[in-house]
Amino acid sequence: MNYKKPLVSVIIPVKNGASTIGLNLNSLINQTYKHIEIILVDNFSTDETSTIIEKYRRRHRRIKFYKKGPERAAQMNFGIRRASGRYVFITNSDMVVDKDFIELAVKKCEREGFDACNGHIKSKTKGFWSKVKGLERQMYVNDKLMETALFYRKEVFLKLGGFDEKILGVEEEFQHKLDENNYKMGIIDSFQTHINEIDSFKEIVLKSFYYGLYDSAYFEKRPALAFIKRFPIRIAFF
Repeated sequence: MNYKKPLVSVIIPVKNGASTIGLNLNSLINQTYKHIEIILVDNFSTDETSTIIEKYRRRHRRIKFYKKGPERAAQMNFGIRRASGRYVFITNSDMVVDKDFIELAVKKCEREGFDACNGHIKSKTKGFWSKVKGLERQMYVNDKLMETALFYRKEVFLKLGGFDEKILGVEEEFQHKLDENNYKMGIIDSFQTHINEIDSFKEIVLKSFYYGLYDSAYFEKRPALAFIKRFPIRIAFF
């Protein structure tokens, strides 16, 4: 890249992510774009998450580590308030990020004037039910209704008030704020891979129920959009 490289702050909310956090951090450390800081916000994990993060932190000065709850939205807001970067990128502890993801996102915003950016998400699958979830994720690729930005100019994120901590699916609600305020969102052809995909029908039902408990706040705040996004039949299915 022939322009001055802006700092990107990568925010990772985590809870009991010992089985995947190492793979996640390796994918970030090995990005083609090196001018990053990594901010991990742990929701008081009870497994070996903290021990693993501390090992990485001792080897890599650009890693910062905090503890904060009670949910992902609060963790992410907390991390972004401590970010030094011009841009913030949200990822999860069970994601492996394509090595060119951050570089492509920075280019998209710096060269083309976008305020936010999104790539795509796919799944690493094993059994039947993880393949079902993986197929669902494939249907979301390039679907503007379902994909949301995860890479933002920090000043835009703060100007819009950050994530609503009363809503669980905060990224999609924040996307509505971006759209309503006419911020420009770019799309890059790069992926995050979900490496800890649910692989049982019971887990799918329990997770859907858990997220559903918080949907009442989403429907109350944005009834029309929430109905469209939660409607079970979409063009992508066909």
